[in-house]
Amino acid sequence: VIGNPPYVKEDVNKGAFNGLKGTKYYQGKMDLWYVFGCKGIDLLRPDGVISFIATNNWVTNDGASKFRDKVISEGRIVTFLDFRNYKIFTAGIQTMVFLIVKNNQLGEYNVDYGCLKDENADLETLEKFLRTQGFINNSEFEKFNMNFLRTDYVGKYITFIPEEINKVLVKMKKQSNFHLSNHEIFSGIDVMQDFVNKKHLEKLDSSAELGEGVFVISTEEKNKVKWNESELELIKPYYTTKEISRYQAKKNNKLWVFYTSAKVNEEIKKLPNIKSHFDKFKKIITSVNKPYGLHRTRKEEIFLDEKLLCVRKCFRPSFSYVNFPSYVSRTYLVIKTDSVPLKYLLVILNSKLVAYWLFNKGKLQGNLYQIDKNPLIDIPIVKNDTYQKPFIQLVDQILAITKDDDYLNNPDKQAKVKRLEKEIDQQVYKLYELTPEEIKIVEGFNGK
Repeated sequence: VIGNPPYVKEDVNKGAFNGLKGTKYYQGKMDLWYVFGCKGIDLLRPDGVISFIATNNWVTNDGASKFRDKVISEGRIVTFLDFRNYKIFTAGIQTMVFLIVKNNQLGEYNVDYGCLKDENADLETLEKFLRTQGFINNSEFEKFNMNFLRTDYVGKYITFIPEEINKVLVKMKKQSNFHLSNHEIFSGIDVMQDFVNKKHLEKLDSSAELGEGVFVISTEEKNKVKWNESELELIKPYYTTKEISRYQAKKNNKLWVFYTSAKVNEEIKKLPNIKSHFDKFKKIITSVNKPYGLHRTRKEEIFLDEKLLCVRKCFRPSFSYVNFPSYVSRTYLVIKTDSVPLKYLLVILNSKLVAYWLFNKGKLQGNLYQIDKNPLIDIPIVKNDTYQKPFIQLVDQILAITKDDDYLNNPDKQAKVKRLEKEIDQQVYKLYELTPEEIKIVEGFNGK
């Protein structure tokens, strides 16, 4: 079985999934081609071969878990070539090519893996990438042979890691004594329509303006209206990456969110200004709680008091400590735990060692880290009382510097933070008891 199956996500074309719901290969957040992959394996005789060119994120996509488990239990991955940001097709899709043999006899086997680093590669480089055998690692592409143990990947992401890199990851797992749990990590608000965009203008009357607030409004827009007391209780401080990013949390917000759940529709008569505001935008609101409710609120307590906020898609893992009410969108994950001091946890999560883990064992989208709940839960954490006080002292120094309004425009302050981060990295290496050789491997990692 060989080919280029149809790539169709359900949220883009629901009709393409008619008849699939309830079947054994259907699951939420999937791509249609996963079904073709599963059926392709079914069609093969023992030791038959399937080879597809398809999207490259199935190895870590939560919606591909059924297909992944099918491959792990019934197939042997012979070759996996990842084109990363190089666009084989003009549609801008990130692709890979796999070759899988139908075989469930081998518990352990070798995989030939390759990834193309140069997103602007010419045809000569592409030919070298496809034809070169054995280990090679240069600025254009990387290739290696790795040992694949089936039991390591059942129900998990598939990651392709050279042995030298993997030994550090194995050491981290061995040293760890704590993981965050599912009930300690939360998604931000599902806002849907935050501001008026160009497509919205086609449906709205001439009074609407580009960038005008819908569920999210600016301070200027908020101050223009005399909201009653009940309405003000529903207008909450809203934050973006301009205020909250890596080690940085500025309390002065410039935006506000209408934190309205489904019940607002029953109480709307008490909220005349909110009603008037949303009536203007009824034609574009697609929330399941329309016309006045957010698509999804969350338990409100997760946005209050102290917490860690994690930017889900970032060039560098970006966690910050926040101890004031801060309502955020799904751009962030929210971490609330009493199992370990949050500032201590912050130091570990922002360390180069954890970046190394997430790059190799987590999810990537092109050159971006995609820090979703599962990769976050999987990070091996070391709880050690001896390190708590010095770690918290280091993070307090960084927080004191980054809270200043001029931090991003002050090279001296940025240099101070870099020095403190290097000191943190060295302390984290000691925490995980890495050898000088292992530290050298991590220090040579640049996250690309």
